[in-house]
Amino acid sequence: MTSILNKTSGTNPSASPHVRLLFQDPMVENARYFKKHGFSHINHTVVVQNAILRKHPWVALSLFKVFAEATQRCYARIDHLLRSSVMAASAVLEAQRRTFGDDPFSYRFQANREAVQTLADHAFEQGLLRQRVDTEAIFAGSTRDV
Repeated sequence: MTSILNKTSGTNPSASPHVRLLFQDPMVENARYFKKHGFSHINHTVVVQNAILRKHPWVALSLFKVFAEATQRCYARIDHLLRSSVMAASAVLEAQRRTFGDDPFSYRFQANREAVQTLADHAFEQGLLRQRVDTEAIFAGSTRDV
């Protein structure tokens, strides 16, 4: 079996000659996009099959609560961690808060509705989906109003 060494790195894309940043200054581009559209693109999702939700309807809300709690724990520690490891961390955090608010990584349906709808619309327009998706229908009912 041949193993492939992944020489890319999120912190150092130049580690591979085949990878480069899409934008010269990703932080500036992310802030520009957010200010224009009101959301940042979602990078990761958690999907639970409908069969699981039918058998165990508590799963979606439990996952939501665990991820939300983990995020809050990270927010509680981020000031200390950044200040001990990043130059001008206070300024970076304040700029992030001014641009993206106090919860830039919210798991809440309402906070992500427009981003998810935009993603679904793009997928439909590009032929990746056969029909338009109702964003509300792809979120478990137990998580829509939390």
